Amino acid sequence: MKGNKFTRIERQIKNTNNFDIDKIYADLTLAEYFESNGYFEIFSHHMLDLFIDITKHVCKSKLTKKPLCFELSKDRRGAEYGGAIKNVVAIGCGILDGIGEGANTKAALLTEAMQEMSIIMLSQGCTQYSVYGLCGLGDAILTGMSAISRNRRLGEKLGQGLDLEEAKKQVGTIAEGLNSVQSVHDIINKNNLNCPVINAIWEIVVQGKKANALLSALGFKDE
Repeated sequence: MKGNKFTRIERQIKNTNNFDIDKIYADLTLAEYFESNGYFEIFSHHMLDLFIDITKHVCKSKLTKKPLCFELSKDRRGAEYGGAIKNVVAIGCGILDGIGEGANTKAALLTEAMQEMSIIMLSQGCTQYSVYGLCGLGDAILTGMSAISRNRRLGEKLGQGLDLEEAKKQVGTIAEGLNSVQSVHDIINKNNLNCPVINAIWEIVVQGKKANALLSALGFKDE
């Protein structure tokens, strides 16, 4: 994500002569995930060498203690688009947490959001396998359910009624979904796609609408 414009990582890598490993790692949450018993992630073939360099440089001691499993994919677009859209979905999960909704409503959100993720990703040439694989559904579940997820926490603050600036201040670190939500919305509009749930998340984040707009998009009526 570059500014508010979606730029695929493959394109950014090709346009970069030198990698600053420390700078790249600073924006990753690998250290958080390594605290679990195991971590599964999906990487395109051309990203694997870069990731290995990062882990060798920063996470060597962690790797010797915790198992790390890779699933390689030839679908570069799927890995990249899935990684961006799941951040938007995670913000939506957080909004529901902030409102005080339970697991049933969040399950409804994930179900509908994955349908919309599929519509968006397939329109961009991604495979269905990527949509419902680790980089799509898997990462959406992890990011949308994790207590330490920055995107979920940002959504939670918005769901509690905070404005965007105050929510960002309380989260304290960058939530990538802030940029992703505008880029994904632009793709939806450009391709005339029907994605009411993701559009509702955009309305709450960008236009400052009330969090109940997400419930309305899910089909729940005001009492």
